[in-house]
Formats: sequence, structure tokens, C-alpha cells
Amino acid sequence: MCEPGDILIIWANEEIERSEVLRQGHQARVLVADENNRPKEVFYQTLTPNGEH
Repeated sequence: MCEPGDILIIWANEEIERSEVLRQGHQARVLVADENNRPKEVFYQTLTPNGEH
């Protein structure tokens, strides 16, 4: 996703109890922007509870 010399900004915020995430799982939306800060790609990252698939 990144190469040497790329500028990488990571932003994350969520207010939720850890136990709830472990019980219910969580889905994060990830936005990749170009060098002009325009959206280039969006994908989702999913944490499944207790290793469920």
C-alpha cells in the first residue's frame, strides 16, 4: 500500500468498551487518498469476535 517516500497519515477514533468489541466485533472503514488528498480507494477492515469467521 505504501512505498518509501510516501506520506502516511493514520487517523482512528472510536469510543467503545474493549469487551464490547471482543463480543460483537468491529468494522473499520479505511480511506486511501492521493498526493492531493483526494479519495483514491476505500476498503473495510473487519475484526470478528473471538476468532469467528
